[in-house]
Amino acid sequence: MSKDSIKVYWTPYVDPSDTDWSFLYNKPVTVYSDLLLDRNKDAQVSLFACPAFSTKFNKMLTFKCPSSFSYIYDYSKENKILAPMTDNYINIYETRNNVMNIGPNFKVALGFLFFSEESLTATLTPPYFHKPQYTQTCSVIPGQFDIGNWFRPMSFEIQTWAEAGTIDFKEDEPLAYIEFNTDRNIQLQRFNMTEKTFKYSLSVMNSFDVHGRRKTLKYKYKKFKEVGFREKILTEIKNNLLEEEPFIF
Repeated sequence: MSKDSIKVYWTPYVDPSDTDWSFLYNKPVTVYSDLLLDRNKDAQVSLFACPAFSTKFNKMLTFKCPSSFSYIYDYSKENKILAPMTDNYINIYETRNNVMNIGPNFKVALGFLFFSEESLTATLTPPYFHKPQYTQTCSVIPGQFDIGNWFRPMSFEIQTWAEAGTIDFKEDEPLAYIEFNTDRNIQLQRFNMTEKTFKYSLSVMNSFDVHGRRKTLKYKYKKFKEVGFREKILTEIKNNLLEEEPFIF
């Protein structure tokens, strides 16, 4: 391991007081390694040898969908419909009023919590270099923040493209991309969610109740440092690391 690598910790975002749903989360893989599975080995000039391409996708992770499941929704009428179409499914629900006129947005009960030992910007985007089934009718909502100075999950919220339709997920297809804005190696290690880390994340997400809803991320990062939240979080994480080899990419 290079001494210049950045340590990043992650865990499935699950309530530790509830059923342990962490079995729904496959280990992450880099987008680059996943795309390699479909490369044309006979191509004389390979896109995968291009440093502009490999550098980009080697610093991206993707998590795969744990199973196939579908939903139907209809928000075109006063009596709104949102229901699973398959026997097996992951909970989905409305968390806010529709933010766009094209269709409702929903939250699927999947989330990923990252924390870095130093400042590091992470970005959640749709899986734009794959073609998962669910992207035919909706998209994951992108987001970006400094995972070394803010402790909240990357939620799997989706924006639909119509007021009514279906949402279909297929097993083993990418759910989203998570990109780390650095050219240094990432040393990724998983930790167990505890009551403390879960409460810490809730405190961060609900901080607008104290600081106000219109505050910038820069302002929030400053407050996060001033109260020593970083040290409390890192202490709890390091006390609950899984005994497994870190994933270095």
